[in-house]
Amino acid sequence: MITLLRRLVAGRDEPSDGEGLRPVGDDHPKDAFFTRPLSVTQLQARVEDLHADDDAPRVRAVFVATVKDADGKRCPDMAVYARISGPSRTATGMGHTSLLGQVTFRMSGPPGDYTCEIEDVAGGALGLDRDASVLSASISARPA
Repeated sequence: MITLLRRLVAGRDEPSDGEGLRPVGDDHPKDAFFTRPLSVTQLQARVEDLHADDDAPRVRAVFVATVKDADGKRCPDMAVYARISGPSRTATGMGHTSLLGQVTFRMSGPPGDYTCEIEDVAGGALGLDRDASVLSASISARPA
């Protein structure tokens, strides 16, 4: 590293003896910091009890999606669109991934089956690889 810095300071752009940093080709096109295409690598589901009232028990279904690029790097600040269905309603929503590349979708309601389907990940020109992604998860939510 010190040798490379000395050569650069001396005005040489390229090392004459074959050492130094050179562009390395890869088979993935890049846009900014991420390699395309993007994929949803995990879609985890869990249930949280809101309260256990015998007359009207309520639960919360929580879905956490993880977005990574083709090199396996987490992708923060990507818009993720999802549809969540429960026993009493269906809703669509959008969230942005955190620094860990994760976004959380929640739905509260009566006990029953809940499903989350990822509809799209908007990352500019990066695109979503639907074949390599986990786009759906279901959970049966019952009060404790």
